[in-house]
Amino acid sequence: MSRKNSYIPGLEGVPDGSVTVKEANKKILDVKLSINDSKYYQYHRNNGVSKIGIIDSTGGNKDEGQTVFMLRPVEGIMLLQDKMNQAYIK
Repeated sequence: MSRKNSYIPGLEGVPDGSVTVKEANKKILDVKLSINDSKYYQYHRNNGVSKIGIIDSTGGNKDEGQTVFMLRPVEGIMLLQDKMNQAYIK
C-alpha cells in the first residue's frame, strides 16, 4: 500500500497529545503533558509537532510527489512544554 493511499477512516479523531492542567496561578503551574508516540505515521497529524512530511526532491527541482514522513515525539513533547511555559510566563 502506498503512503498516498493509506488513509484510515476515523484517524482524524486520534489526538496528537493532551494537556491536563491540575493547578495554575501566579506561583504554580502544575500540568501533565502527553504526546502520541505511536510508531505508525498514519496516527500522527502532519503539523510539525509529532510528525513532519518532507517532499523528496531527488528528482531535481520538480516535485515528484514522494513524501517522506519523520516522526518526532520527543521533539513534539518538548515543543508542547515550551509553548505551555511561554503562555504561563505571559
